[in-house]
Amino acid sequence: MTRPRLKRLLLASHVGLVALLAGLLLATGAGMFQASVRAQARAEVAQVALETGWGRSTMRRDGGGSANNYFGIKATGGWQGDRATHRTQEFSGGRMQSEVASFRAYASPAESFADYVRLLKTSPRYSEAVNSGGDGRRFAQSLQRAGYATDPQYAAKLTAIAEGPTLRRALAQLDGDATPATRA
Repeated sequence: MTRPRLKRLLLASHVGLVALLAGLLLATGAGMFQASVRAQARAEVAQVALETGWGRSTMRRDGGGSANNYFGIKATGGWQGDRATHRTQEFSGGRMQSEVASFRAYASPAESFADYVRLLKTSPRYSEAVNSGGDGRRFAQSLQRAGYATDPQYAAKLTAIAEGPTLRRALAQLDGDATPATRA
């Protein structure tokens, strides 16, 4: 297989995975804002893409099976539900380090999305993100300031994915739009 063909196949699979994730997010009604607010929906789907490595990396429950944790939410703060122990990369003192952490595990993707929305809406530290008015960049920056992730580039990565061509194509595929390059 030629290198350009392989690259096209990989891109197509990423677009398909992101379209699937976007469809799940929108179909479950878990989006914090109405689907018509494209910037916010894009930010949420970008977060799923980033946290799952574009759908390639899914956590497994401690007892086996999918953890359905699409937002990388750790099992802290009195979490009483199922758990998945997973190796993760965290930043501390400006340096990235590998560690094992306990993450929340869910029975379904819909549970994961609902818990994510509940976490953001009920935790005062995320109020700025929730009230970002559909501005994807502001949403991402607010999440980072609130400590959602330790990566100092988290907001920039979310924004790059949300505004990037792969997500644009995936959302256009979901909408059935034949000309994704024209979609804002």
